[in-house]
Amino acid sequence: SAAVDPAWESRSDWEIYKGIAKAFSQVCVGHLGKETDVVLQPLLHDSPAELSQPCEVLDWRKGECDLIPGKTAPNIVAVERDYPATY
Repeated sequence: SAAVDPAWESRSDWEIYKGIAKAFSQVCVGHLGKETDVVLQPLLHDSPAELSQPCEVLDWRKGECDLIPGKTAPNIVAVERDYPATY
C-alpha cells in the first residue's frame, strides 16, 4: 500500500517517459531519421580485453602508448538509431 495516495491527476514516471518519447518521435520527423552514431564502449571488468592489459596501465591520452581501440582505449562502435521509432 502507498504511504500517501497520489493526487488524482498524477502520472507515474513511466507514463511521463512515454509521453516525452511520443512527443520526441513526432517532432523529429523530417529532422532525424535512421542515424549512425559513434559510441565509445568501455572495456568491461574481467573481460578478455581488460585482462589482456599489461600490469602497468599506460594512458594513450598522455602519449604513453598508441591509441588502439579495444586494447589501450575504449572500443569504438557504430550504433544505428531509428529516432522516429523511439515511441
